[in-house]
Amino acid sequence: MSNKTNANTNNTENKPNTENKSAENAENKEIKTERIEFFSQEDTKLEKLIPNKDILEKVKDYSFDDLIAINDDRSMKIKVEQFIPCMCTITKSVTKTKNIFYSMEVQLSTPLKHKMSSEAFNENTYNRLILDCGFSSEEAIITFPVRVRFVKGYSEDSLSDDKSYYAIQVLIPCNSSRKLIIFDYISGGEKILIDLASVKTREECEKKKISYFSGRGFKLCLADQENSVNMPKNFFESYNSEIGNQ
Repeated sequence: MSNKTNANTNNTENKPNTENKSAENAENKEIKTERIEFFSQEDTKLEKLIPNKDILEKVKDYSFDDLIAINDDRSMKIKVEQFIPCMCTITKSVTKTKNIFYSMEVQLSTPLKHKMSSEAFNENTYNRLILDCGFSSEEAIITFPVRVRFVKGYSEDSLSDDKSYYAIQVLIPCNSSRKLIIFDYISGGEKILIDLASVKTREECEKKKISYFSGRGFKLCLADQENSVNMPKNFFESYNSEIGNQ
């Protein structure tokens, strides 16, 4: 009896401390998987932005149907470098006083959406879709896939401390060879939401019943020249108004 007790004691003493090992491994894993907020990525880690003209040249011969076609696994048949597929919803609403409003909302992930500003998406853009694609102006809601990339750049017109700015670009499929890329600013509130979502693990997202943002593969691309993105003239008027909210 005594020998068995001693043997058990010796076995226990000779066993590695699994609790300490597990804690150490968990700590090391946490260090290895330390997550960086999407808009806090260092410039040296960002892909150089492919200019709009180069992107548009590569997709000019595709039709609307080509650009929205999907494979059996739900992936897009046509890949566009740096751009990630998202669903968009375009709404045409008429008020009681017969005023017409147009809006475009891009579903980045659940629950993140980007609503295009009125400067980025307006009646002219809507009419171009109606004329160039198979939609009717009588449709109140239009839904189809687009492609998205995020942009970081620098400009003296930016009021941020380091003169940086952040934006979103949406590539809209068209039948014409003159495809359309819309450029819009990222609001302060939206920037915070994307940063929060970007550091969530897959497990955390499953518990919250939200999409795994980091698994979407979105690109933050560094623009070395303002003319590489065809920036709207009044972009900084809207962007700078949001600086205080970032």
